[in-house]
Amino acid sequence: MEHSGIISKNGKNYTQAISYDFKGRIRWDCLAPESPRIGVYYFDVDFFLDVTENGVSGFDFSTCKQWAYDTLDFFGKSTCPGCQSSILLKQQVGPEITLEASLNGEVRRIVMEYRTGRIVKNEEV
Repeated sequence: MEHSGIISKNGKNYTQAISYDFKGRIRWDCLAPESPRIGVYYFDVDFFLDVTENGVSGFDFSTCKQWAYDTLDFFGKSTCPGCQSSILLKQQVGPEITLEASLNGEVRRIVMEYRTGRIVKNEEV
């Protein structure tokens, strides 16, 4: 199996060979809604994760799909005037990442599938 791809400011063009004799190929073009900023994490050739102070998001070039969460999402709040919040990426193991979200000193540990954004666990620390 072979893959080749480039990431530019307009997104990623990617070609993958799916047969041993390289006769069968899949090509897809996916334009990201915005260019990945410097400092994003590339866990796979077609996926990037962006963790900022108050949010986390992922973009899957293979499906052209994005997911995003704000810190408040993990605490079940839509607004919190004057709140202090943060998100830290703690680790990646296989297809899952562990985040630590803090809201006014209350800390939650979140385990999620990084490719889909599906939350596996959200618990108080």
